[in-house]
Amino acid sequence: MRAGIRQETLTGVILHLRNAGESNRVVEVLSAEEGQVSLLARGARNSRKRFQGALDLFVSLRLTCTVRPGLWSLEAAEVIDPRLGIRQELARLMRASLLVEVAKALAPEHQSAARLLDVLLEGLDALDRGETRVAALAFPKLLRIAGIAPSATRCGRCGRPAPERVALDLTRGLFVCPSCAKSSLHAPAATWCGQAGDFTDADAALVEAGVVTLVEAHLGRALSSARALTPPSRAR
Repeated sequence: MRAGIRQETLTGVILHLRNAGESNRVVEVLSAEEGQVSLLARGARNSRKRFQGALDLFVSLRLTCTVRPGLWSLEAAEVIDPRLGIRQELARLMRASLLVEVAKALAPEHQSAARLLDVLLEGLDALDRGETRVAALAFPKLLRIAGIAPSATRCGRCGRPAPERVALDLTRGLFVCPSCAKSSLHAPAATWCGQAGDFTDADAALVEAGVVTLVEAHLGRALSSARALTPPSRAR
């Protein structure tokens, strides 16, 4: 093998797929070892036999790659978990699509991202089981790992300890107590922090929408998967 070129094995989940030329695909993966990495799968569009149908969104894989300058090459893929249950319901598919887009937006490239991957897998596994509400708890966890989550322990305006339910001030990116909030859309503080507890589907949808707002503000652009979200005004 030429100098500077080597083989490496990665374990991760597929975040995105795009076509490259007439027969190739670029597979974007979140891996524990390399964080976010793009791999060129030669001939993947023309033949399903080479990768045996393994290249699909939300699938966990063991990947054999050729490391080279520029785009790495994908040589082989072994399915660890196909998560076929996600595709059984539109609600699962929508939340999974948003979850991987948020993870993709926050994940570093070619840096270890084991914690981020673990949280993403928690959310995807919950969706695979049909637990769409539980899966929403992964969103605020991803923000905390990325270091962009506001504190939900104190009101961002008055500074008093946060009550059981707090609201997100979308204009300032702060959690505020009901007394300081103009909105009546409050969710349990624990849910905003990604902790399980007594929360409803409406709370989960509200937290999800709030996290999307924070991520979009951080990126300076919209998330395409967020267009299908239930508007917060309906998540009461």
